[in-house]
Amino acid sequence: MEKKNKMNQLNNHNFAHNLRVASPYIVEHQNKVFLIMLNESTLKEQNEHKFIEDLLLLHRIGNHLIFIADLNQSTEQPIDKQQRDELIDREQELWQKFQALWFKHNQKADLLKTNLLQVRPNGVKSGKDFLYAAKVQGIFNAPIQPLLEQQWAIWQSCWGHSFSGVPYILSALDVATAIASTIHCDKLIYLDTKSIQTQSQNLSNNLSLYQAKKISTTEKAIAPAIKMAISACKSGIQRIHFLNIQQDGALLCELFTRDGVGLLVYNDIYDELMIADESCANDILELIHTINESDNILNRNKDFIDKNLSNFYVMRRENKVIACAALHPLGNGKKPNQINKTSKEITQLTEIAEIACLIVHPQYQSMGIASQLINHIVQQAKKQNISHIIALTVKAQGWFQRHNFKPISPQKLPQISNKVYDYQRNATIFYREI
Repeated sequence: MEKKNKMNQLNNHNFAHNLRVASPYIVEHQNKVFLIMLNESTLKEQNEHKFIEDLLLLHRIGNHLIFIADLNQSTEQPIDKQQRDELIDREQELWQKFQALWFKHNQKADLLKTNLLQVRPNGVKSGKDFLYAAKVQGIFNAPIQPLLEQQWAIWQSCWGHSFSGVPYILSALDVATAIASTIHCDKLIYLDTKSIQTQSQNLSNNLSLYQAKKISTTEKAIAPAIKMAISACKSGIQRIHFLNIQQDGALLCELFTRDGVGLLVYNDIYDELMIADESCANDILELIHTINESDNILNRNKDFIDKNLSNFYVMRRENKVIACAALHPLGNGKKPNQINKTSKEITQLTEIAEIACLIVHPQYQSMGIASQLINHIVQQAKKQNISHIIALTVKAQGWFQRHNFKPISPQKLPQISNKVYDYQRNATIFYREI
């Protein structure tokens, strides 16, 4: 009985912790429009369909959902009448499966299939007749917004009629970008039965639009998906998520945790490198306490942080500080007449600053974040006419050497820094000319 009670307490603690972590994102996502693109494989019979329950949860807490089926149809090649009819039948079959699963877990009639697209046939290009392949010419915006506001979830078909009433096939991406161009969509979420990250060894979980463009030319296996994300970004969608529905809860973890579990391509600020402000003070203090005991970082209290806040630079992810470093000026800013650089005599150097309190949260280490911070700080130091920077470390000697810092003895330090050097701590001192 005692063991069972402990397990219940642990489960309650985990539930409470996870809910606290998720709550800011739940609030942030309310009334946002999400385009959900479903790969055809997601609705096959052998797959578990728990992700439908997760989609319903999003819908119930106030997210506006528009579903689009991706049949991997390309409109860059001709589509004959038989292919057109087969694609329309496949899309109708997927709609029926999705509708059945939706209402299996939901008694409310709040899912609607629409076809609000105006199409423009591709016609004949360079002597090639594209037959029933088309592009989206426009979308009837007026009916969509009221439906979303009335909490309808919408299934949008990937085919439409020309002005003459003939049905034409459209690509799922073309439909998604057309909707995004007409109404503001906050996210495009692509659901599949495989993980895009496993198809490339050098792929991080978060890609800026710039990084995505570079990868699209080098990673052939994932190039089509990345190019789709780039097109979606250009249409105005700020964030594109690729998720594997075989991972239970992937959709919720992606949206309601800071780091997610899928691949994110973003066209807005995800990681923000900035000068610390008052909102960062408590996060910096929390970072220091997180690794103070294990990494021998000098302990700083709240008073120290507040007094020196303007010297701190932070990396924020989703408005949470995940790394920090401070640049403390040590000299008086006057340029010395002569510096003997060959003998490493920097004792009299006045244009000097110390990099201190360089911390990356353990969860985000080995991701290059410290390098981004140090490079940014070096650039800021140059703007302040600082010619040398120093750093003291107990454990990260190799890291500083890899970043062009050279070791010196305590006697080489400027006098102002000599006064605070702790010989008992026995930190290694590095300097770098910038």
